[in-house]
Order: sequence, then C-alpha cells, then structure tokens
Amino acid sequence: MKAQSHRDKEYGHYVYFGIAENLKRIISPTVYNKTTIKLLINIDGMPLFNRSNQQLWPILMLVFDPDYESTPFMVAAFCGKSKPNYVNKFLKECITEIRGLVEDGIDIEEVHFTVEILGFVCDTPARSFLKCCKGHGGFYACERCEVKGASIKNPRGNKKRIYANINVTLRTKRSFLEQYQKEHHKGWSPIVNIPEFDPIRGFLLDSMHLMYIGVMKLLLEAWLFGSNREAKISTSQRTYLRNTLLKLTNVPDDFQRKEYDLDNLSNWKATQYRFFLHYSSVGCLRKVLRKDVYEHFMLFFVASRILCSSELALRYTEVARSLLRKFVYLFPTFYGKDSQNINVHNLIHLADDV
Repeated sequence: MKAQSHRDKEYGHYVYFGIAENLKRIISPTVYNKTTIKLLINIDGMPLFNRSNQQLWPILMLVFDPDYESTPFMVAAFCGKSKPNYVNKFLKECITEIRGLVEDGIDIEEVHFTVEILGFVCDTPARSFLKCCKGHGGFYACERCEVKGASIKNPRGNKKRIYANINVTLRTKRSFLEQYQKEHHKGWSPIVNIPEFDPIRGFLLDSMHLMYIGVMKLLLEAWLFGSNREAKISTSQRTYLRNTLLKLTNVPDDFQRKEYDLDNLSNWKATQYRFFLHYSSVGCLRKVLRKDVYEHFMLFFVASRILCSSELALRYTEVARSLLRKFVYLFPTFYGKDSQNINVHNLIHLADDV
C-alpha cells in the first residue's frame, strides 16, 4: 500500500493510506455477496506519551455487515502537539476519495460494488470538530435540535450549562446546510461535500460516552456522593450496594472487567457502567434507592434495554422515546436544577438513531 504523507511546522505530520486500497485488501467477492459496501467512520484523538502533548488522530473505517467479519482499517493518521488545526486540511484527501467512491463505486476482482457512508461514530468533542459546530458547553450545542442552553449556578456556586427544554425544533439536513441557526455553527464543514450524506442523522450519538460514562456515571455519583438529598443514599445503603456488587461472581465473558468495587468507582470503565445499567442495577438498587427515585431510574433502564435489543428496538422505539423524554423531564426533580447537562438532554434524541 502506497501511503502519501506531508509535514509542516504548524500542522504536524499527516499520512494518508487510502480507502480503496484497504477495501481491495479486506473484501473478497467470493465471500462478500452484497452489492453495496457500507462504511462506518471513526475519528478521535489520543495521547501518545505520558507528560507529553503529542497526540495521534487516526481516521478509521469499518465495513458494516452482520454477515461479513472484518476489522477496522486505518485510512489516515495525524500526529501533532494538539488536534489538527484545520478540519478542511485534515479531511481533504479522505473526503475527495469518499466522493469518488460514492459517485462511481469500486471494482474489486472484476466485481463492481457501490459504496455508502452509513455515518460517523465519534465522541462529542470530535463531532463538534468535524462538523464545525459549537462544543458541548455552548448555548447552542445540541446537534439534533435548536434548544438554547441556560447558565445556572450549582450548590457550590459554579456555573453550569443546562438544556431543560424537551419540546424542541429538530435540526434537518437543510437547516444545517443553510445554517438556519447561525449560533450553532463555527464555520463550514467539509462533511457537507459527501454526496447524499445527512450531517444530522449521519453523526450517531455515541452510547459509550452518552449512556455509560455519561448518564449512568452521573447517576451513580449522585447516589453515592451527591449534594441533593432527594437521591443521595445513606452510608448503610452504600455499604449494602457495595457488598451486593462484590458478590457478583458470574459475570459473562462478554464483559472484560469482572470487578465492581464502588470504592474504585473513579477507575470504572464504560464496560462496567454498561454491565451495571443493563444487568445488575435493577436488582441491586431496589433496596437501596427511595421508591420514587428507583421508579424514575427504571424509565432509563427499560428504555435502554429496549434500544439495545435487536429484537425489541424497532418494535418499541416510540415506547423508549416516551420513557426517555419523561426521564429527562423529571431529572431535575431528583438531581437538582443544574443536572440537565448535554448528555442528559441528548437522551431525548437517542431513539432517532435506532
């Protein structure tokens, strides 16, 4: 594979490997019997070394097909002292090749395939960077609706941005392209040059950051350490919950981390919050939370189980949407007026992705 690279003092070092070359390497027409290659894209940054500001920003893609096993492949990589300064320069070669593949398709071993971009799977800061829109702390930060945030002081006197309104005007592809809400945009994103791509629905809300290390983490911290007496549990209840979780010994192999020690909550990973939300919470919390707090949590639990089930998701999408809207609406009742951050707000849009 012939890689193209360039470097300049301001921008950092960038290497482009290509999409077509990777597809020709991993797609075998004798095994892959579809006529369309559907791609998911992931872009995120990561530190390279401790005590260093060097970052690596790879562009990764995955052939999405339940019947064809494949692993993500690297399209390009940027390395510098910060994230790429210019999104247009960072994505230029990638967008150019995507346009050609979407418009003309690709021939692999004399078999012609069409190419479709399903969407981008990124965390909130990366989505903001790629779409050239306001970040998660802005007044007009929501990527799905035109809600205006508000500043409110928490009990410690610090200002927090909240998004309380759930009856909102949804963004559309047209409203994004024409920038109806100027305050949401920071410039023109190169993403709009992808043919037939929807910059709203095409950027999937990330369940790992939204549901697990977002809302589920927020809830556990509120129950254990929060200042709101409506939801905080007592020392004896905390001990009971801790001991109950420590007794979990038959955790399936699907979950890499088997320990659920509340004393080590600050080091929990997304897979631990995921297991707690979907499997152990409903039993562990029943004797711990106050009845109304528990019933409020159950709105989130049931909706999450529906949306994460391939058997239930499409059939009961509207049920899950209704439960999540009620959960978000009632959230300040139990966790304070400053609790409706962007993660909590985004729950009302989660069903749209399903």
